[in-house]
Amino acid sequence: MKKTLKNTLCLLALLIGMLELFAACGTGAGAANEFTANGVRYRINSDGSSVTVVSSANHLSLSGALTIPEKVTHRGKTYPVTSIKHFAFEDCHRLTSVIIPNTVTEIGSCAFRYCRSLTMVTIPPSVTAIGSEAFRECSQLIKVIIPNSVTNIGTCAFSNCEHLTLIHVEPGNPVYDSREQCNAVINTALNTLVIGCSRTSIPSSVTEIGRHAFDHCPGLTEVVIPDSVTNIDNYAFYACPDLTSVTLPNSVTRIGEAAFFDCQNLESINFPNSLRKIGMSAFYDCTSLTSVTIPNSVKDLDQCAFQNCRALTSTVIGDSVDEIGKFAFYDCRKLTSVTIGHSVTRISKGAFQNCESLTNIKIPNSVTSISLLAFAGCTSLTSITIPESVGSISQYAFADCTSLTTVILPDSIAYLDGLAFHNTPYEKLKTEDGK
Repeated sequence: MKKTLKNTLCLLALLIGMLELFAACGTGAGAANEFTANGVRYRINSDGSSVTVVSSANHLSLSGALTIPEKVTHRGKTYPVTSIKHFAFEDCHRLTSVIIPNTVTEIGSCAFRYCRSLTMVTIPPSVTAIGSEAFRECSQLIKVIIPNSVTNIGTCAFSNCEHLTLIHVEPGNPVYDSREQCNAVINTALNTLVIGCSRTSIPSSVTEIGRHAFDHCPGLTEVVIPDSVTNIDNYAFYACPDLTSVTLPNSVTRIGEAAFFDCQNLESINFPNSLRKIGMSAFYDCTSLTSVTIPNSVKDLDQCAFQNCRALTSTVIGDSVDEIGKFAFYDCRKLTSVTIGHSVTRISKGAFQNCESLTNIKIPNSVTSISLLAFAGCTSLTSITIPESVGSISQYAFADCTSLTTVILPDSIAYLDGLAFHNTPYEKLKTEDGK
């Protein structure tokens, strides 16, 4: 038994030693393929004949203008520089300008992210791809010229560049264009605006505002969408801190997920009669929005659509919405007036939770179920009439409605959870009456 255990331990020690040796050899090989020249670190590519820019040798010391050379020499061999690795110069706060050589074909994701002093970048006509967030939050970057060689631009490549006022695609690009001097990047085949800035003018030929197109776009104060646009995609105007008004044409059918999320100065928006869907968290945390009228054309009102809109005082939900999504108006603390359309069958979880200024609400005769926490924490609600159409009221649906004294329930209700009116005066009255 002892001999077997000893042999097992010896074998285990041998395996560990082999793994350590393998790791050491691997590290040595990696180190041999990397070298530093003029403050920039390079890695020899798998082809053995070209190199990738890996990083600066010292992020803190890299400052001012950077010119990446076309070629570098290491141990007597000269290599062309063909790409810039992802994260290569991230957080180089003192870098002010970059000239990229005409040998580079790819700028990796996050390559220059958070280079907050960068004012100028020269992208050569050899580049075919710019990675996601490549220049995100380069807050001093003023202009960007996209050469006609670039056929792939990643998501949020130039997001949160607050001083970016000129962005232009050179003529002849097979994928992108900047038609009508629009100050934007448009996917030509799809007619989708994919990158905008604070001075973008949306052309009348554009049919879609793409994902993250204006994501974190300081300085953008007003948006007028032309009547060619049918879709505002997910995160299109995400966290635009200066946006105060949006005009939507009678062509838009969809507002995507988080499309206007955290636009905290957005005061007004019109919803056209063409609109069919308001996506999840579409107006989450739009804390200056005061009123919302959802037209009869809208069928889908998704979860968290207007959550935390703390200045919202009134809302009208049209007659085509069949379900008020989870937490749709959660924490709308100033909401005093709600009109629910006559097609709503379900008031979902937390839909009006913590709407503490809501004093009364009329539930239409189309509603069949009131879900968990639907009106919980509506501390100003004094009375509620449940229509005969309602078959179930879930747990905590009206919990902590501390002013609720009058509740009219139909005889036809099939399920009433014992905690539906938890911590309300109505619950206490029921207990005192023994009913």
